[in-house]
Amino acid sequence: MPAPSAALGDAGLHRQLVFLAQLLEAVEETPTAGLWKYGPLSDGSRFDLVAGAGRLRFVAGGTEEERLGTQLERLYPEMARLLPEALERARAERRPLGEVLIESGGPRAELAVRAALKAQMVKRLLHLSAVAPPGAEPHFETLKSTMDPRLTFGAFEAYLACARALAPAPLDVAHRAATDIGPRARTSVVVLQNGDAGGREAVLGAYGLAPQSFEGLEHALVTLGGLLRAHGRPPGGDPLQLAAVGTPRHWRVGVVGPSCAALLDDVDDETSVSLLARVLDRAPAPAEAGPLRSPTLGPGAPPLAQTLEAAAADVPGCLAAGVVHLPTAEVESAFLAEEGSGLRLGRGAAVASELLSPAAPASSGELREAWALTGRGLFLALPLHPSSEQALVLACRRATNAGVALALGRQWRARVMDHAR
Repeated sequence: MPAPSAALGDAGLHRQLVFLAQLLEAVEETPTAGLWKYGPLSDGSRFDLVAGAGRLRFVAGGTEEERLGTQLERLYPEMARLLPEALERARAERRPLGEVLIESGGPRAELAVRAALKAQMVKRLLHLSAVAPPGAEPHFETLKSTMDPRLTFGAFEAYLACARALAPAPLDVAHRAATDIGPRARTSVVVLQNGDAGGREAVLGAYGLAPQSFEGLEHALVTLGGLLRAHGRPPGGDPLQLAAVGTPRHWRVGVVGPSCAALLDDVDDETSVSLLARVLDRAPAPAEAGPLRSPTLGPGAPPLAQTLEAAAADVPGCLAAGVVHLPTAEVESAFLAEEGSGLRLGRGAAVASELLSPAAPASSGELREAWALTGRGLFLALPLHPSSEQALVLACRRATNAGVALALGRQWRARVMDHAR
């Protein structure tokens, strides 16, 4: 049997995942029992998939090492003593081996049989996806049979198990972030960005979908994917590595790595900041950044300019603060704490415009905010009020503690709002 893995390269991995998604989505969408037949394939193998009502029952074909008995002996050696008699009964009664084993071995046998059957299906599906040529179409036959629900698996469940086997270790920072932090989100999805398979997303993992199916996955990709597809690769370079939009305690976050994109919905403040630490591969900067910078503006400076200077001095790691017109990304007023930080603020204005324009209130009535990490820095965008086209934008160093910066920025937003037009 071929040994497919991420080591084959992202393009090969992408092709296998898309093949499996297309096959198993067809299984999920077929309401009647059916038989999908592939082969003979390039290595001479043939595969038969038996499924019904959107659930996978059995995958036949492959090699001896993929047989159910082999998987049982490997995973549960104590089941080996039941196999000879169970095989004889299964042949004599023309019944599935799994059913006979469950009857013979009791509740623990059911767990063992399900685990072994799932392992067998995954191995055979991976074998099939590795040798099936591009565009391979199965021969389909309708079956008239009933299926023991104890021996079936959801098509999407089988797909995720195959994806985990193909990429057992995270491929990059985005995949690792979703693996480590995804269970803390309401919904998380990881997609493989590289490869060419007709534009279809190759999904590496998903958590918290409703429903837990290809239909739920499609809904999550539509809902979450726009955050990165629209803003992740701007033509001017300096792509977003992390983008977060939402309200305090309810963030929608996207993380971009060299190969993968992770999308997490409805995460709290602590979780969203943890994602920043994963991308930077180091702990957040300390909350205290030392003594405040001395003021440089004289008493005759406009109140708004003085307020922006005070905000830049108060927020640890802040290099520039400004008021930005969201629809146009125009910086209307600014204070630059360091020479050259105007370029950073300009990038922050563009990020704010991309993520928040047109400005809209959140459904809960809270202000919708955004923050993002690029190669040039960490940028926070805080609209002055729900219906405002203006936002306070803070351009900070990459390693800035985002949680602290957000808390202080929210306080300064109220003061800036008193002086902004």
